Amino acid sequence: MRHHSVARAGWRRIAALFATFIVMVGILAALSPGTAWALEDDTDNPAYRSLGRANNPDWMRGVGDNTPLGWMSVPGTHESLSIRGGDSTYTQQNGGASGGTLAAQLQAGIRSIDIRVRVIGGSFTIHHGVVYQDANFADVLRVLGDFLSAHPSETVMMHLRAECDNSSNAITDCNDEPDSTTDQGRVDTFRKYLTDDPNAQYEVPPSLGSR
Repeated sequence: MRHHSVARAGWRRIAALFATFIVMVGILAALSPGTAWALEDDTDNPAYRSLGRANNPDWMRGVGDNTPLGWMSVPGTHESLSIRGGDSTYTQQNGGASGGTLAAQLQAGIRSIDIRVRVIGGSFTIHHGVVYQDANFADVLRVLGDFLSAHPSETVMMHLRAECDNSSNAITDCNDEPDSTTDQGRVDTFRKYLTDDPNAQYEVPPSLGSR
């Protein structure tokens, strides 16, 4: 779980490919919101209404533990929790606030997630640009923990990145609070979550079964 994160055999085997957050020093400041193209009312697209019909909670059970991650094609979502803000920010079928959308995706079989955070008052909130997505990073960790405990054969890879660049860009206008937050401040905020979560273990695994 977490940051290009990977978890297998339950909550205690949560690993993390920290490819974006730990390497974020010198990178996060350049990050800015992207553009979403999924339309909230795109009901003609059969994929738009498919989330509740898919049910693949244990599909990795048949994948060997020694399978290198680079050999796999893993289904994922972009801006995984972006369910608010209209057609300029909406990217996902709404499966519920407070991490409900993520839970629905995991149940359907999604194993690669894209989580965008904003720092507010020493915590991470989930955003697409300036639009709050009715979820916090604590919701993400809770949903992932519950899912991985119930489905120990599964691995979830997380790309975690800062959504705000703390610039004066009038278009994106997404700033952390305080807007003086630095890359190191974001890292420190993330480490606070690690400290508060004694069950999580973080590493960079080369394969699904690595501890």
